[in-house]
Amino acid sequence: MAALCATLGLVVFAPVAGARHNFSILDLSAAEVAPGDSVRVRGFSYTDTAFLHLGAVDGPVLAELQPSEENIISGDVTIPPDAAPGRTLLYAVQQDPNGAPTRLPGRAPLTIQGPGASANQEAAAAVEARPSRFDVGGNGSFAITVVAALATTALLGAVTTAYFAASRRRASAQGAS
Repeated sequence: MAALCATLGLVVFAPVAGARHNFSILDLSAAEVAPGDSVRVRGFSYTDTAFLHLGAVDGPVLAELQPSEENIISGDVTIPPDAAPGRTLLYAVQQDPNGAPTRLPGRAPLTIQGPGASANQEAAAAVEARPSRFDVGGNGSFAITVVAALATTALLGAVTTAYFAASRRRASAQGAS
């Protein structure tokens, strides 16, 4: 019975534990860059080619990065010389053959320097770059997901065992009558 519950738990709840990987994280070496300069990009949880877009998920593609065996992307991205100054986002999008995103894209804030950029934008970009308490990721959330899946599997096993024990008692009580 325990083997059945464990197998059922792995089949039913293992995809739940892996579901946390349906998004990707992106990090930049600098929060501010001048038009025409490069910024180092690093990200994890990429299972396919990442297309780096400026300003929007469907914005101009600045680079294509291939993930390593560890699902990590890394490379330099050159900001177009004619990029408008100001705050923007750099998106790393994995997409299907039709161009539709297949996972939640990684994104990172970026300030493009220039005459139209505010003096406070570097501070604002630093605040945006801080992880939110609602950000998902890291080994902590994976551990919590695994513990929750194991606890749910144990609960399922206990309920199943109690059900079959009650069924056996009813059957033996009916047989004794």
